[in-house]
Amino acid sequence: MHLQEPEPEACVPGTQGVDDYFSPPRVSSDGKTCCFSKIILRAKGIAATSPNTP
Repeated sequence: MHLQEPEPEACVPGTQGVDDYFSPPRVSSDGKTCCFSKIILRAKGIAATSPNTP
């Protein structure tokens, strides 16, 4: 995600599915870019086939 103005608090996802995973976000030094090393979006009823670790 890239923001026009520094807004580090915007780097936290607002919603997460029951089986979804995201690593803790990292914010760039200028506060305008959010980075996730790993995001897994699993469809409902699909078992985890990969570990929830970065």
